[in-house]
Amino acid sequence: MNQNDADPLSGFSWKAGSTLDTVGILIWSELFLAELPSGEEVAIILMDTQGSFDNETTITNCATIFALSALLSSVQIYNLKENIKQCDLSHLECFLGYGEMSQGNMSHSFQKLLFLIRDWQIPYQKEYGYEGGEKLLQEVLNTENSQSQDVISLKKNIKKSFKKIECCLLPHPGMTVATSETFKGDIEEIDSEFRKQVKILVETLLKPENLEPKMSGGKLVTLEEFIHLIRNYEECFRDDELPSLKSLFLATAEIHHASAIKEAEQRYEALIIKSQSQKEADQIKSKVLDEFRKKKKMGTPALKKKYEDLLIQVKHLLV
Repeated sequence: MNQNDADPLSGFSWKAGSTLDTVGILIWSELFLAELPSGEEVAIILMDTQGSFDNETTITNCATIFALSALLSSVQIYNLKENIKQCDLSHLECFLGYGEMSQGNMSHSFQKLLFLIRDWQIPYQKEYGYEGGEKLLQEVLNTENSQSQDVISLKKNIKKSFKKIECCLLPHPGMTVATSETFKGDIEEIDSEFRKQVKILVETLLKPENLEPKMSGGKLVTLEEFIHLIRNYEECFRDDELPSLKSLFLATAEIHHASAIKEAEQRYEALIIKSQSQKEADQIKSKVLDEFRKKKKMGTPALKKKYEDLLIQVKHLLV
């Protein structure tokens, strides 16, 4: 998506005003391929979600949409106006319950959270961009003086739930953008400092060394697994109402276990072909089952037992 300064902005649907435009989660139809410093190729998928905690959507629905976007993405951008307020942190708490369900023996439930603060008004105290954002983040998340135990606990839970947390400060885009009914996204009408800072933000996010490949259960998610994950979530949305966080958790856990089953089968088939005796075959079966049990997987003990039994039954693999 090359953008000429003389052309209006294009991309996801948007409009000025106070009414809701984006509903649910939109995924851009084109994949953008990039190469990591390791030489591995990854696909970048862009998603846009509706504004959270507006006047039209229930808290439960907002939390579900926020949680679902965090489950699908490796980088969650939390777009806030002017500052990080206490209520913004409290809103995060509405879906961090998912993290508690999925935590298990994994150190973090989600990968990266970026607080993106628009309309930052005091660059003379904290400069625009990541450096000023880091100063604000340290002030907000690591200051505990005269705060209640609930607030301190909330901050610790947020830091525990994300592997990495960053913050970036952006200036106001300009009065034409904010007040003109005729503004249609013409780049030349956007304040030059805003354009400069957005360019830095995007280039920083998309630098090969800064890309965050999607992880799930401690391993990289392949494109095939990502598609299966979306299909599992689709099943959760069959009814008219949004699914519960528990339903999303179970859908994610199912993918974790299905992937572990596939790995165990491949491991078994690679080893069994080299076996010379029944004793060696039995040792391989025991080894593969032991590796499967030790692998980090989300889910309840009952779900883990279900998939272990399935592994044992598949082609009588481990019986």
